[in-house]
Amino acid sequence: RKDVDFSDEFTLKQRKVLGNENTCKLAPDSGYWCTGLFGTVPPQELRFYFDTETSECKCFYYNGCSGNANNFFTEKQCVEYCQTKTSKIINRNTLNCMYFP
Repeated sequence: RKDVDFSDEFTLKQRKVLGNENTCKLAPDSGYWCTGLFGTVPPQELRFYFDTETSECKCFYYNGCSGNANNFFTEKQCVEYCQTKTSKIINRNTLNCMYFP
């Protein structure tokens, strides 16, 4: 299977077509640094993934290329896609995301 590049924003509808029922069960994957496109320092982006153990959307840093479908631009997008009623809303202003899967 060819890797899907999650560097461009997908609508939830597009993600549902590309993903499958296991999207929210995938382990977080920060992908790899796209040094050819962005020079020697890749732009890491704050993203969200669904954690099945806690039933919450959590933050991580995405390196820009590859990864998997459990990779959302916003916490709201993650919650809506994974259809969880127990997720806690994260305040991005107080977010201290240090997770690199």
